[in-house]
Amino acid sequence: MATEEIMALHVDGQKGGTTPFPTAVAERFAGLAEPAPEYADRSIG
Repeated sequence: MATEEIMALHVDGQKGGTTPFPTAVAERFAGLAEPAPEYADRSIG
């Protein structure tokens, strides 16, 4: 049972598409993520 799913993209307006997050932001996001519980079918990522 999913309670919440979030996908974040970093868009570079000058490049005209997605680009990796700056390191500090990527590290902050990584610290917020929790491992999927055993009963979860699959995870994004």
